Amino acid sequence: MPAARIHEVIALKVNQDCNYDNTLLRLGTISPDSWRNSEKLKNNNGKNITHFRNPDVTEGESNDYDRFYDKYKNDINNPFYFGYLVHLMVDQYWKTYIDPKYCFKENGIDKCRLRDGSIVNNEHYFSYYEDEKIQRMLAKKYNLGLLPTNMDELSNFECNIEEIDLDGLFGPAGTVNFVNSRLMPKEKSEESVLYGFNDIDSYTDETTEFVKQELTRLLSLDNESHRVQ
Repeated sequence: MPAARIHEVIALKVNQDCNYDNTLLRLGTISPDSWRNSEKLKNNNGKNITHFRNPDVTEGESNDYDRFYDKYKNDINNPFYFGYLVHLMVDQYWKTYIDPKYCFKENGIDKCRLRDGSIVNNEHYFSYYEDEKIQRMLAKKYNLGLLPTNMDELSNFECNIEEIDLDGLFGPAGTVNFVNSRLMPKEKSEESVLYGFNDIDSYTDETTEFVKQELTRLLSLDNESHRVQ
């Protein structure tokens, strides 16, 4: 699945056509994964809730971002909500088209294909560690500075999305603090043995185009619905 910095980069690329507040947009697009840091959600099907999962789909990703849009379309010009929607779209595309370039099953066992062509067991700690290398490089290239860890620092912040717990996003144990502390550039960049940086950068462009197409589709469906009424 795409990591936080990948979500941020794609959201910022989409935002070149929208001109939303970048800080609120970045917060919005990392917020669906804050279930991991939420006491309310992390042991209660949190990801299914925050990602609007379709329970009828048992294989692959099933983010029902149409449902999110239908529920919150009146607030979709709020950059936080817009970023949240972008996250759900990016996850869906990445799981369908990007992850299979690296991850696959062999005799029922999850495997990863490294840049040198060798194959290793797909251990979570390994993929997350390699993700962090890429994320720090993306943070450096795209100037992804520190995000506010406290809602009080955001004078124009508003969120009434029922599916998330903001305590999992903000505060010392929140997702924002993790991003600020673990995913900032290091003095010396480490190359990932799993992901090529240029490839990941290209994938963000590819996914950005998908998101733009889906946003156009949702808007056209909404306009068509209004005409029918």
